Amino acid sequence: MRQFFHIRQNGIVPEYIEQFDELIHQIKAHDPRFDPMLVTKRFIDGLNHDIKSVVMIHKPRDLDAVSSLALLQEELVTDVYKPDIKNTEGSMASNPSTSIL
Repeated sequence: MRQFFHIRQNGIVPEYIEQFDELIHQIKAHDPRFDPMLVTKRFIDGLNHDIKSVVMIHKPRDLDAVSSLALLQEELVTDVYKPDIKNTEGSMASNPSTSIL
């Protein structure tokens, strides 16, 4: 149980989902009635801030929903911060105003 209350996202969301899922399976082996809403809230609490804030807005009701939202948000965040290396003419170097900040 101690691990449950201290698990945090240290890498990418899929790694966090895998670690969290393994932990939940261990807990449910001992207590099959473990509160699913507590599981969902704890998962959200462990997410990185830039992902957690957006996921919380959607008020997901289960672990599947929160996992999907976290994956989508991570994809969006990483795409936003990754400069687009091509534009319609094939090079961003000639037109720096087209880059995403």
